[in-house]
Amino acid sequence: MPPGSPSQPTSRQDEVLRELKACGPLPVRDLAPKLQLNYMGAKNHCLALENEGSSRDDEGRFTELVPGVRIIERRNPSAALHKAFPEADSLEESLFRQVLGVPVRRRLHPVGAQYEIHLDLHTPLAAKEDA
Repeated sequence: MPPGSPSQPTSRQDEVLRELKACGPLPVRDLAPKLQLNYMGAKNHCLALENEGSSRDDEGRFTELVPGVRIIERRNPSAALHKAFPEADSLEESLFRQVLGVPVRRRLHPVGAQYEIHLDLHTPLAAKEDA
């Protein structure tokens, strides 16, 4: 399918989605300069995504790796599960510890009305950078 068709956003629309997932809801006037777009350009991409019915919840987590130190989850579709079952937090931490083979500490980091999940990786590199 060509870019921009209802089932395939353009790369610029992907950039809009990434920025919104990273920063949370933003007015178009604040979003435009972050993407080096004028107001109408940013608004048109937002409208195209909205017309597509695109909350994009089906795309899952939005995660960033700070090499050797931390994994940051800025969008976690299982947040409601963690709220309903707090023991899921320690299970997730344990899973990351087993998969990565290093000590992991899971922390909630408030960002406005929302939060990020920081998974601190305690590796030799992380210890060296903390010093």
